[in-house]
Amino acid sequence: MADGLAAMEAMAPDALYLAGETPGLPDLCLVPQLYNARRNAVPLDAYPKLVAIDARCAGLEAFAAAHPDRVGAP
Repeated sequence: MADGLAAMEAMAPDALYLAGETPGLPDLCLVPQLYNARRNAVPLDAYPKLVAIDARCAGLEAFAAAHPDRVGAP
């Protein structure tokens, strides 16, 4: 997991989201990856861009509504 996050951090743009100035498909993939990283106690200090993007996504209603903690199990 750390290898993938390191690669994503290195490629992350200096923008609001991975997709640029508006959220897009890369951000939809990032959020669950960081959720699972936290769930597995993976340290995220080495990925400040990804953590910041994840926080911005969490502030958007569509992302908040789809958060795993809010979605009921089948």
